Amino acid sequence: MVSTNGVYYYILVHGYSSSSAFQLGLTCSTPPPPNPTSITATSNTICVGQSTTLTANGASGTVYWFTGGCGVGQIATGNSIIVTPTSTTTYYARNFNGSLFSNNCVFTTITVNPTPSISVTPVTNTICDGSSTQLVTTVSGLPAGSTPTYSWTPSTGLTNPSAPSPFASPRTTQSYQVSVSFNGCSNATSTTINVNPSVGFVSTVSGNNTIIAGTQETYSITHIIVTGK
Repeated sequence: MVSTNGVYYYILVHGYSSSSAFQLGLTCSTPPPPNPTSITATSNTICVGQSTTLTANGASGTVYWFTGGCGVGQIATGNSIIVTPTSTTTYYARNFNGSLFSNNCVFTTITVNPTPSISVTPVTNTICDGSSTQLVTTVSGLPAGSTPTYSWTPSTGLTNPSAPSPFASPRTTQSYQVSVSFNGCSNATSTTINVNPSVGFVSTVSGNNTIIAGTQETYSITHIIVTGK
């Protein structure tokens, strides 16, 4: 029986056949501290590389933290700890006081979502004014079948600023940035498309239209350069 401080307990003795004295033996031991009541996290869902703070409520004495189970795989001590898990992890908190652990732990699970790794490779980095190129985005580090969202800025000259690999037709050299998001985790990268002015050549040829066979004639060719709009 676990007694409570300040409470009177009575022992009833009956059926004793002798009138001589007898003895009663009582053993007192320090009870374990109470269990923590709960764990509060600043965020129960984070992205890879992010941190969250765990706080044990109902702490008594020193709080021990574990990840392998209650009392297994100790990682820290203290009422509050900062953790940066790389994958979804369950954390256990247990009170330690008077050289005794509480009977049980409380626990919470921190869900860790992946951050997409992205790269953009234009089909060509240099185009002429009036031409286009495709901005091909490659995404890795997400679960198979994932459907991240894409956002391109600026949208100038793009066929679809929400497409994974839109076509770009800027009139002047332009840098584009794409942000890729999945389950609240995002990453961004950029690329630059160089635009050269389009050039057309119009030539005029001057000289005799009729010559005598076996003779030579000199012709003059004039180039007219027309720049892009």
